Formats: sequence, structure tokens, C-alpha cells
Amino acid sequence: MLKLYAVSDEYIRYLRVENNIIHVFDNKEGHRTHDRKYVGVVISIGDYQYFAPLSSPKRSDYINGQIRPSNKSILRITKNDNGKPVLLCTLKLLNMIPVPDAELILYDLDSEIDKKYKSLVEDEIRWIEHNDTRILQSAKIIYNLKIHEDERRTERNSRMLDAILPFPKLEELHTKWVEEHKS
Repeated sequence: MLKLYAVSDEYIRYLRVENNIIHVFDNKEGHRTHDRKYVGVVISIGDYQYFAPLSSPKRSDYINGQIRPSNKSILRITKNDNGKPVLLCTLKLLNMIPVPDAELILYDLDSEIDKKYKSLVEDEIRWIEHNDTRILQSAKIIYNLKIHEDERRTERNSRMLDAILPFPKLEELHTKWVEEHKS
């Protein structure tokens, strides 16, 4: 069963600032509305634990007033409200990053004091639990597309491939981090 995690601020800084991987989502240190701003699910791919971040809904998640359909790289997490779908957030598989176990922080829903926010997170968790197989399959497809992008690039998927984070480079940085932070 997939659970929600956060990633240490230090590791995010290491990827974003020290190594200039700018498309790694910002941890928004000092600008959080809630105790956790940057959470996601952790997916095992090969020898790595990949963190796939959740993102708040954006205008780009809608087309003609309707929620865009999910695709393999962005899963739209919704709930039904009186027969109408409501977008809760998106799961950004194209922005997933390998994270050392020591840098993962299990999100403690019980400590959330904002009741409205807690309810939102509970709805997100229900969707994630119900769609765990879909999430895992999509993450592995995105990973394999990027790893083998030279042989799988077509005019149709070129834009998506360019948007996916550089997994081989991130795995190198992960290994370097682990080596430098051994106890």
C-alpha cells in the first residue's frame, strides 16, 4: 500500500540548487501553509525508491472548464461530489526523483490540525490506495520511456520526454549523496 511521504529540505536543495536540476519541485522552505507542502508517494523502481510528488490543481489541469484526463505522466486525483468530479491534486510522475530512505519523512496525517486540509489529504489517500496498481504501472512506463528515450522518441511523445526529469542523472546524484552521507 502506498503512503504519503515528504522529502528532507536538505536533499531537495542538493538536487535543485547544488546540482541545478531546476524541474525538481521546490520544497518551499519557509513558505508552507501547512506542516507539509511537498508530499508524494514512494515507488520502488529497480534499486531506487522514487518519490512522485503531488501538486495542487492548476489552470492547465482543465480544458474548456472540464478536468483534463489523466495520462501516464500526470495522474489527476479526483473525488465525486454529488455526481460531479472535483480535482483534488495531481500526481506528477514526470517529476519523480530517487530519494535515499534516510531523506524520506512519513507524513503523519494524525498530527494535521487543519480539519479542512486533513479532509483533503484523506480524500487524496483514498484515491491513491484505490489506484495503487495504476500508479505503479504508470511510473514504470514513464521511467522506461525516459531511460530508453533515444530509441523510443517519436514526434508525438517528444514534448513529454523533454518534460520528464533526467532519471539517470538523478540516480547518479542519489548515489553520490548516499556515499557522502554514510554514517
